[in-house]
Amino acid sequence: MTNTFTVDTTIWDSGFSCDHYIEFLQELLAQGKTTGPNQSAEMLDYAKVNLARMKRVSTQFQVDPQLLETLHGKPSAWKFIIMAEGWCGDAAQMVPAICRMLDSRGWPYKIFLRDENPELMNQFLTNGTRSIPVVAAFNAENQQIGTHWGPRPIELQELVDQWKTEMEKADWHKLLHTWYAKDKSQTLQRDFAAWIQTLG
Repeated sequence: MTNTFTVDTTIWDSGFSCDHYIEFLQELLAQGKTTGPNQSAEMLDYAKVNLARMKRVSTQFQVDPQLLETLHGKPSAWKFIIMAEGWCGDAAQMVPAICRMLDSRGWPYKIFLRDENPELMNQFLTNGTRSIPVVAAFNAENQQIGTHWGPRPIELQELVDQWKTEMEKADWHKLLHTWYAKDKSQTLQRDFAAWIQTLG
């Protein structure tokens, strides 16, 4: 399925690579800032922890060669948009791994900040919400293909939905990041690869 939304050169050129995104977050933190309009001490604390998470994932992540094999045969001209924020814990855990997966297939991508790009973000709502991270795919004609991916692997999202009914936010957030640490991006890889298979 091809959607009507297209991404033009001006939009595309304003995005970040993964390395530049991490460098940008580091520069902001050096100034005592994070991304987005909320610059509270709490958000800055989130941003500091998330930067460390991003660096760890970037260093430790390994693409599953068998999953990578399933992506062959898909058009090399595809490109991807990733919506994220420096304070978002889920984005910190997944965006570096997603970038590595796309890199391994030679697909270009750009990362965009949700709150600085509301018109772009509003193309990729999840149940009417601006949840992140999300990833959208585009063909050689710069038209979106399929539906976007995110904000979490289906298996994890089902757990989060359950946790939210059983405990306070701080408690399920601890479970969330424990899950990420134990899973080591394996579920993400399977879920993301399955989404790629639905495109085009």
